[in-house]
Amino acid sequence: MSWIYLMGASVILWALCGAVIAAGRRLWSMQTTLYVHLVAAPAFAFVLSTLHRHAFAEFDSLTRAGVMTGIAMALDALIVAPLFERGYAMFRSVLGTWLPFAAIFLASLVA
Repeated sequence: MSWIYLMGASVILWALCGAVIAAGRRLWSMQTTLYVHLVAAPAFAFVLSTLHRHAFAEFDSLTRAGVMTGIAMALDALIVAPLFERGYAMFRSVLGTWLPFAAIFLASLVA
């Protein structure tokens, strides 16, 4: 059951990050949107990881962080890049992709 909740939390994390990007594109420049995303992504990850940790205290923190980050990465590669961005250029952006992934991993690990 802990795995199902973790995967659900990971999908929620990914959706929240996507919502930040979608809303940010309408409100701000792309650069500002990416900075907001860089702050929001680990905040969401920390909250969701903390909730999962409270529900399933015996679950390994490293595994939790890896799964949350891995699912977000996989969904970006399988859904966002080909369907929404129409290409994989987003993975060339350190600020837009790689720093948020690292921050998600670290925030999930710390939680």
